[in-house]
Amino acid sequence: MGKYRKKYRISSARASFRDYSQEGLYYITICTFHRETIFGHIENHTMMLSPEGNIVQEEWNKSFD
Repeated sequence: MGKYRKKYRISSARASFRDYSQEGLYYITICTFHRETIFGHIENHTMMLSPEGNIVQEEWNKSFD
């Protein structure tokens, strides 16, 4: 593990054999501080977004315009 700006960096979780520049489906996990559930909750197998969760969804959708 090397240092960047005098701080330790963790190794990449990316698969070294994968070309991430190509189109495809990707699974993304967002982990919050202390794993707090600030983006919403699951209700009857459906994600119910909080106001913060709606912001994340709106910004995510803007990424593909």
